[in-house]
Amino acid sequence: MREEVRKRSNKLEGSKYRIGQQYPKEVQDKRRELVPIMKREREKGNSAYFTADKLVVNGKVWKNGASMKSK
Repeated sequence: MREEVRKRSNKLEGSKYRIGQQYPKEVQDKRRELVPIMKREREKGNSAYFTADKLVVNGKVWKNGASMKSK
């Protein structure tokens, strides 16, 4: 049911509503800390996205100032 709702979320374009994944507060806080790093990496032309509370840059998980571990 959740995926069906997410697939149809494009119908909300242009409205004040949006649908997103809900995460626990701890995960939200961690993602909030990593957003500036994600933006900086994207400005450099790197691929950067979130998987739960982890930032993945060019296919590697971001750890303590550098993307290190392969995904």
